[in-house]
Amino acid sequence: VVSFRDNRTGRPFVEVGQGVVAGQTLAFISALDITTKVVAARAGVVEEVLVEDGDGVEYNAPLLKILPAN
Repeated sequence: VVSFRDNRTGRPFVEVGQGVVAGQTLAFISALDITTKVVAARAGVVEEVLVEDGDGVEYNAPLLKILPAN
C-alpha cells in the first residue's frame, strides 16, 4: 500500500508541479508490516502521480512521473 502523505501532519510529501531533489522523500510503501521509504533518484519536477494514495502496488510499479531537472 502506497502513502503519499506524512502520517504526522497529513500533508502530501510532493504534489504535481513541485520540484524535488535527489534523496527527497516521495512516499512510503507498506507491505507485510514492513514500511519502505521511496526517495527521488534524481532532481526534477513531479509531472504526474500514477497511483492513488492508499492503493496497493506491485513490486517495481511506477508511482510518479518526474521530469528531470535541466
